[in-house]
Amino acid sequence: MGVFKYSPVDFLFTCVGLVFLLLDIALDIWAAVSFFQEKAYVSLAVLMLFLVGSSVLVQAFSWLWYSYDDSDKLTKVEKCLSVGQLKLLHVLQLGIYIRLCKP
Repeated sequence: MGVFKYSPVDFLFTCVGLVFLLLDIALDIWAAVSFFQEKAYVSLAVLMLFLVGSSVLVQAFSWLWYSYDDSDKLTKVEKCLSVGQLKLLHVLQLGIYIRLCKP
């Protein structure tokens, strides 16, 4: 049986953070649908620009870190992936999560 390495406070903050992440996603979808239904296309376009743009920017910086570090892979998950697979994960907007895995 594994040992739980996190303190109760860390676990609580992780759970609360997950709830806020899911709430943020739901509210973003609700806002986009509301703008569309109200035919506020300019507001919808600005919202989509900020949502998609920020996500693309984060993935681009993550990929640049991999590129400039000469693929210095620190975690077990990173070491299992090829450069092509890392690129694919970044295109699918999942690359930053690989970087956050614990070694």
